[in-house]
Order: sequence, then C-alpha cells, then structure tokens
Amino acid sequence: MFKINKFIITIFISLCLNACSSYEEPRTNELKKKNSSEIAQSVSKNNETHKPKLKTITSFTKPKPKIIYPPLNHLKGLSHHQVVKLLGKPDFQRQDDPALFWQYQTKLCSLDVFLYRRDKKSKYQVNHFETRTKSSHAVESKECFILLIKAYEKSRSS
Repeated sequence: MFKINKFIITIFISLCLNACSSYEEPRTNELKKKNSSEIAQSVSKNNETHKPKLKTITSFTKPKPKIIYPPLNHLKGLSHHQVVKLLGKPDFQRQDDPALFWQYQTKLCSLDVFLYRRDKKSKYQVNHFETRTKSSHAVESKECFILLIKAYEKSRSS
C-alpha cells in the first residue's frame, strides 16, 4: 500500500511540475511554410505574451506646496512699490508731507501703514504699521496681515 501511495504522489508531483512549464515548441510543419522574418515575428509575439505586465500609474497629482507667508515685520523698510506688489493698492490713502498714510481693510481687521521719506528726493519707505480689529472677534496682527495678502492674491487671480 505504501508503494501505491508513493507512486500516486510521484505522478501527482510530475504532473504539477509539467503544468508549471510554459515552453511551447514551434511546430516543424509551420516553420517549413514560413520564411525567417515571419518566424522571428511569431517568436517575438510569443515572448511578449509571456512578459509580466507592469501596472502603470494613470495620474499623479502633486500635493500643493505649503505657502509660507512673510511675518508682519517684513513690512518694515519696504518701499511703496514693494508694498503695492505685496498687498495691492490701499483702500484708503492720505499724504501729509513727508508721510504717506495707507490703510488696507478686510471684514475682520485693518492694517495701517505709515511711509516716510528722509528728504524730498528719496523714496517713501515703511516706517511704522499697526493692525486693528473691526469685529468682536479678536484677530492677531499676523493673521490680519495674512488675510490681506490672501485677499490681494485672490483678486489678482480672478
């Protein structure tokens, strides 16, 4: 009985190993009918079908880079052109030589910017700035400054 089981196991293993092999011999009759270029094409097609297929990534979206906004004290010393480039045109402006007073506003806060020049030939530069809260919600100076930058960026993009 042990010999029968051993014989069955041997046949089973050989069948499994034979099933795992994927090599197919070309038929000699077909090869005689085809010329060499046709044989090469059929062999390359057979090789392509046995190659493992790789998964392709159809789309990849880059994560949005985190925007780093400058601190409020970045305003100190900027020229009037640089302030306009950063925040846009002021909502309110007044000139009292040798000073310019600019005000930027959002629904929550306002930023007052004071620009001075040393003499009549020099450019205006930010000398002082301060933020004020408009509503009952307390808004920090840094947050107010970022809100103003975002509002200007939004108005430029639309």
